[in-house]
Amino acid sequence: MISALTDLNNNIDDLDWVDIRERTSGPIVLTRFDAAPEPRNLRRVKDEVQHRWGTISLIDILKETVLRTGCLKHATAEVNGSPMPVEVLIERLMLAIYAYGTNTGISCATTGTGHRHTADEIR
Repeated sequence: MISALTDLNNNIDDLDWVDIRERTSGPIVLTRFDAAPEPRNLRRVKDEVQHRWGTISLIDILKETVLRTGCLKHATAEVNGSPMPVEVLIERLMLAIYAYGTNTGISCATTGTGHRHTADEIR
């Protein structure tokens, strides 16, 4: 790691796609890359997935994964010094992951969805 960081430090000034400014707001600026062309067979894969399974909500996939694997049995959280029930933890984690994964944000993901959690609780 020391070697890699030393190489980065020695060569970062030569990178034309990186601009390092004074430490005010956002001191490191990366030049945006042009969008890469879509891989040749990606459209075929997408069409086949759509044909076989239709449209499946991301939150449904996440929920099924959590329920089938039991991955959250080993997670714990506390609210005001007492353990949070695992069912509540699962709901809140799924809402947070959905909010960030879909880029909708926590406020939008918690509005009108029929659950009892506030945006502050999800955060």
